[in-house]
Amino acid sequence: MRLSPVTIIIPIRNEAAYIDRCLFAILAQDYPGQIEIIIVDGMSTDDTRQKIQQLTIQPSTFNLQLLDNPAKIVPISMNIALRQAKGEIIIRVDGHCLIAPDYVSNCVRHIQSDGVDGVGGPMQTIGETPLASVIALAMSSPFGVGNSAFRTLSGANMLADTVPFPAYTRAIIQRAGLYDEEL
Repeated sequence: MRLSPVTIIIPIRNEAAYIDRCLFAILAQDYPGQIEIIIVDGMSTDDTRQKIQQLTIQPSTFNLQLLDNPAKIVPISMNIALRQAKGEIIIRVDGHCLIAPDYVSNCVRHIQSDGVDGVGGPMQTIGETPLASVIALAMSSPFGVGNSAFRTLSGANMLADTVPFPAYTRAIIQRAGLYDEEL
């Protein structure tokens, strides 16, 4: 596998309760190539920025940027990050989510070996309270989500109409253009 440079984009707003875990999951990636992390903050009013800034003062092999989005709209955050991104492969992660330690490696491997421009994996919803656990169970059941492949996938490679935390080649993003900021 060629070690393509990867950019992980995280559009956030008020994710203080989750951003530490999200970033630690990214920092735990087994991918030996270069990973750039671009966080675009939609002007958080909680401690999100402070938590990120505390992390950035720690020595890291990752290049981490924290940018502002005064408009507070996710497509604008994505475009701000895409204009700064240096990676050949771009991965979007949300600030309240955790990715597996091999997520980046698997995305890069599948893009390179399968001849596709975009990949992702299934989403496992995790509940941290009894009610949230019941909701998580429903969100991973065909009964609860209408058999959405990205929520019920059992590990098989397949085509899907959408995926969480997508990884795309820079080339396909350039062909498609930036996000529609009116959506």
